[in-house]
Amino acid sequence: MAIADNLVLPILRALRDCLCAQLHDSPLGSTCRCMIVHNFTLPIMDGCDCACDDGQGQGDAWVRLVRLDPDGQLFGVSPQACPSGWQASIELGTYRCVEVPDDRDILPQSVVDATSEGLLGDMHALIRTVACCPALRDLSFGVEFYSPVGPEGGCAGGVLQLRVALPGGPGGCP
Repeated sequence: MAIADNLVLPILRALRDCLCAQLHDSPLGSTCRCMIVHNFTLPIMDGCDCACDDGQGQGDAWVRLVRLDPDGQLFGVSPQACPSGWQASIELGTYRCVEVPDDRDILPQSVVDATSEGLLGDMHALIRTVACCPALRDLSFGVEFYSPVGPEGGCAGGVLQLRVALPGGPGGCP
């Protein structure tokens, strides 16, 4: 019998669903993909299409487990095979299609302003996700930072990282 992750995956799924809903109501709208990724670093910027196949929205959004640490109460004591809790660093992020200048041109101020305003709208959606997602209501959590990403190759976006206290441990511990 396979044992599924019941510690982190439920919160990642819930945050993904909340993020998708918040982006739907943001100035840049929905993304083409809204996913859980399992990467050591930021996801590759391979989904910055300026329009989804269905014509609704553009770009990518994701939720990613950055790291999982035993609860801080365990530090300074002997290691335990089954800690009583965990601290999950979780990242939420977006990539969007952005206009890039031709080889000899610069972008007009109005384009730079509009791009920045749209990406700041995504930042606000990331913050609203953390503030409004019902899955976080009964958990201790804190936002660590927000940081812009890019632009690179017609993509730009941002990431928000938070720490969430997860009680219990992975399946198999009494």
